[in-house]
Amino acid sequence: MKRTIFAFSAVLLLATRAEAIPIDLGQLRLAGDFTLNHDFDFDHPELAPFGTFATLTIVGATGVFAPHTSIGGSLGMNTPGVYQHAGSGTVDVPGSGTFVGTLPQAMSWSAGGFTLNTLWTNITGADADRYVLGLGALSGNGFDASSYPFVPVLYWNFTAPAYDISNFPYDITHPIDLTIGVQYNDGVVVPEPSSVLLFSAAFLAVQAARWRRTTLRRRARR
Repeated sequence: MKRTIFAFSAVLLLATRAEAIPIDLGQLRLAGDFTLNHDFDFDHPELAPFGTFATLTIVGATGVFAPHTSIGGSLGMNTPGVYQHAGSGTVDVPGSGTFVGTLPQAMSWSAGGFTLNTLWTNITGADADRYVLGLGALSGNGFDASSYPFVPVLYWNFTAPAYDISNFPYDITHPIDLTIGVQYNDGVVVPEPSSVLLFSAAFLAVQAARWRRTTLRRRARR
């Protein structure tokens, strides 16, 4: 895995609203192992996955997921690989915006009759604290995105196993906790044009803040 310094490359091409309040519709919490791929190259993410999931087991469900999933059930995956967005193409993520970069391989998951299609991913942070985020769309079990005030977005995130990129000759496997959620944004305030914030950047900031709080709480309990 080659060293590189990169930041969020999420760029919303059409800014439409800002200062949105996230409204959660439900979450799935899963536990299992994740293996970091020592051959992954941030400079060429299209060549290989960042890493791969083993079996992920459902340990909690709320909201829209609760009636359709069971504790102990597993997440179905068309591929166990987690891919980083690549290239200069763009992808539209319903309920979130237009992002730069496309997935080298489709990532489609299933749980309890739901289909969870990942459309864009981003991997950031230091070696010991890499934050992995995915955005996409939810369908199945009669879930109707058009029935909400704003289109919901599917998201998922986890903290990758710690490693030292300067000394990483072999793959590393470690338990992780994966959170999958769906939410829309309400309470929108439209500012003056000069102060419009890119919604996609705001969404990523909200998810990163949630991840930091969760990580700190878990470390405090250890």
